[in-house]
Amino acid sequence: MLPRESATMQQVKVLVADDSAFMRNALTNMLASDPEIRVIATARDGVEAIEKTAACKPDIVTLDVEMPRMDGLEALRVIMDKHPVPVIMVSSLTTEGAKETLQALELGAVDFLPKNLSDLSINIVKIKEILIEKVKEIARRGPVRRRPREQAEHKAPVVMPVRTTGERRVGLVVVGSSTGGPRALQDFIPKLPKDFPAPIVIAQHMPPNFTGLFAERLNQLSQIEVREAKEGDVLQ
Repeated sequence: MLPRESATMQQVKVLVADDSAFMRNALTNMLASDPEIRVIATARDGVEAIEKTAACKPDIVTLDVEMPRMDGLEALRVIMDKHPVPVIMVSSLTTEGAKETLQALELGAVDFLPKNLSDLSINIVKIKEILIEKVKEIARRGPVRRRPREQAEHKAPVVMPVRTTGERRVGLVVVGSSTGGPRALQDFIPKLPKDFPAPIVIAQHMPPNFTGLFAERLNQLSQIEVREAKEGDVLQ
């Protein structure tokens, strides 16, 4: 059996930042229910989140979008610039919340957790499972440093090899993604050339009211056309 200190060192250290005492306690209790995770500190706003990220050196930060003094987006900018660490945004299920979440992914957040206070008590088990799964999956990947946005935007698109006679033709590309998927897709899809030779279907695990905005954002960033799937669409 490992000594207690060694076992603790193996735990994923998490900082929870939220202006709501209820949400801080709820998220802390959810994470603390798993022996592989330890909440080492909490923060009430973006300023505290930055200070405690620097002081406590967590493995992962959960960051609310809407907070006083400094909101989650501004805090995320500073954290990614000065103390890079994987960040999970905690976002409301509103349209505005979805827009802010997609902006956070562009700023360097690795994933997000949808927050619906009216739903929390009903689906607390499901929300807890999703949160713990995300934290463990992100922790397994280890520390990440955001690539400067300027490099990402100016990187040359992928050049597809010319198909020669006798090679098998690809008729469809299917991408399935969950934790970390939104950010990965924002890195991957915009690099595809306008004449990509096959239709692409993406199945991304995210709330229904996020998918349309996410598709719009990918379309703005990409040379290929990206849109939310509708009944009767023809793959092109």
